[in-house]
This record gives sequence, C-alpha cells and structure tokens, in this order.
Amino acid sequence: MKFAHASTPSKPLAFPALFLSWALAGLLIIMATAQLMTYEKFVPLMQNYQLFGDYTLGRIIAALLVIGEVFSLPFLLRMNISPLFRLTSALSLVLVSALWLILGMWTLATHPPLVGLGIFGSLLKVDSSALLVAFVVGLLVLSGVVMWRLRDDFSFLR
Repeated sequence: MKFAHASTPSKPLAFPALFLSWALAGLLIIMATAQLMTYEKFVPLMQNYQLFGDYTLGRIIAALLVIGEVFSLPFLLRMNISPLFRLTSALSLVLVSALWLILGMWTLATHPPLVGLGIFGSLLKVDSSALLVAFVVGLLVLSGVVMWRLRDDFSFLR
C-alpha cells in the first residue's frame, strides 16, 4: 500500500527549478488546449504523416499526445498525488516529448511541412519545418532538464 496513498513531493525546490517546471506545464496546457479546440482537424493532420503507411496509427498518436500532455501536468505542478501516479505522470512527459521529437524528425526527413507540425493543433500554421523541429527539440531539452531537477521526487524507488 506504499504506492496507494497520496503524498507530497519529497523536497521543496529552488525557484529556478520550479520556474522551469511551471513554464513547461504552461506550455503543455497551451498545446493541449489548442489541440483539443481543433481536434477535428488535429486527427487528420496526424493521419497525414502516414507513419508506417497507416492512418489508424495517426489516430492513436493524436489521442496519446493529448492524453499524455494532460497526464504530465500533475508531475510538473508537483501536486499531492500517489507515488505511482507521480511516476506515471513523469513517464507521460517523457512519452509526449519523444513522440513530438519523432514527429518533428519525420516531417523534416520525409515531407515538406504539411499544414504545420500540429503542436498547437491547426491554430498555428508555420511553413518552416526546421523552426518546428527546433521547437520540438527545445521541448525535449526542457523536459529533460525538468526531469533532472525533479529527480528527487522518485526517492521511493531507491
């Protein structure tokens, strides 16, 4: 039952680590909101990537991205949650960052930008795929820094 009860994160953090965590949480909130507002256009955009030649995989990725962005928020906001959900939330942050990196690199390697990468749903259409990939790499780096700074939240694994 060690994993079943809600607990606070292990230690308070210095302001820079909290600021990075809150900034990433704010970015993910904006991304998830924009994707959900235009979800009827977001799913076909993900299907246009034709990962492995499959349109069904586009639907699955679109759903995983939005769900993962929402599920990563409790870890980033350091909410009072169970250790198991804290780990799940952190892993969803890694999953979302990795999926966006894969999609960005796939766009850069195989396509000209379709209608934009889809980071902000279909609200923001950027013509330069290099700019979008730079944004995604920045998202991945920021996620890695936040995960490193919040690594003490997983003291129950030691």
